[in-house]
Amino acid sequence: MKKHIANTIGEIAGTIISTNNDAWPEFKASVWKLFQDSQLNSIFGGFYILESFLTFAPDHFKGNENDLYALFKNGLEH
Repeated sequence: MKKHIANTIGEIAGTIISTNNDAWPEFKASVWKLFQDSQLNSIFGGFYILESFLTFAPDHFKGNENDLYALFKNGLEH
């Protein structure tokens, strides 16, 4: 169920942000927080959200490639 909720959040965010890149300014910070949480469920949620989100708005994280790399690396290490 958690994966479905996270996918839905990613899809909604991607749809909104794909039409206006500044429409949801807290989205990026919220995803970052999920990856920084010590709970594996939060980290998995971050991965699931990004999995759906990047389908709709792949350019939203341009310029943040290093941050994404660090998040993914740290998330996968857990």
